[in-house]
Amino acid sequence: MTERYASFCAAEKSLADKSRPMSQSVTPHSVPEKFEFYFLGLTFTMLAASIQTANFGDYGQVATLAEVLGWALLAASGLVGLAKIEHIPVLLQLTNQKGELKDAVDELAKHRSAGYPEPIIAQTAERMDFGAIIERLNGRIENFDTQLGRVGWRHEIRHHIHRWGFAIGLFLVACARAFSGIVGSAVS
Repeated sequence: MTERYASFCAAEKSLADKSRPMSQSVTPHSVPEKFEFYFLGLTFTMLAASIQTANFGDYGQVATLAEVLGWALLAASGLVGLAKIEHIPVLLQLTNQKGELKDAVDELAKHRSAGYPEPIIAQTAERMDFGAIIERLNGRIENFDTQLGRVGWRHEIRHHIHRWGFAIGLFLVACARAFSGIVGSAVS
């Protein structure tokens, strides 16, 4: 990079940092992340409430089995949700790094088309072709795509297990309670 380009990037970053504090900005991914935390809390809350309010009576083994299976699914859903949330920072970091590299490629392409001189490598004092730098950065972007694909695939699987485990677990607990209520009112 040339000195002029480096100082331009530093000035642009400085202006961006002063224009709006990060703590006040709402990023596109912040709302879904908040929902993920809410849903995870809801999963464990429903598990705790269903365990605390359990009443095993003479309603049969089917209701008891459905209730316990519902608890197991809610617990598994919560644990998978925790594992999913654990990987959100990794996804965000990879996505941000990939975005920074794409921005650098775009800037280098603009500088090449504007006729800037080729950048000088600080360690060797040699000029490096814009095309070679862009090719190297595109290779790194492909590596980030591969990593994002692997991490994103695992995240998607955890997402589906978390959602369906919660839904089916809650359904089983509700069915067990309804069965107990129906049988209990018929006995009385």
